[in-house]
Amino acid sequence: LECPALVCKNLIAYIIEPEKCSNCQLCVKACPAGAIKTGLAETPIIDQQLCTRCGVCQATCPPRFSAIRKVNRREARNKNSEGFKAEMDLRGKG
Repeated sequence: LECPALVCKNLIAYIIEPEKCSNCQLCVKACPAGAIKTGLAETPIIDQQLCTRCGVCQATCPPRFSAIRKVNRREARNKNSEGFKAEMDLRGKG
């Protein structure tokens, strides 16, 4: 299932676009669920299992960067698996 309007809390997710992220860590500090972690590449990653989809991270990200996007959960799974693979490659486990 998908929610084209991105309003169904159970069907959405938030992702961080590394190419836009300034690594200011404001989202990491603001997340009430502690779902945003900094990986080896230093770009924060949102743990979708811990994320409550409250949107605080997106609201906290400075507008000049707008690095956090609301997406369908399917897209988030794809993005997270790409980020996880990149991190494993950096660790030499890929």
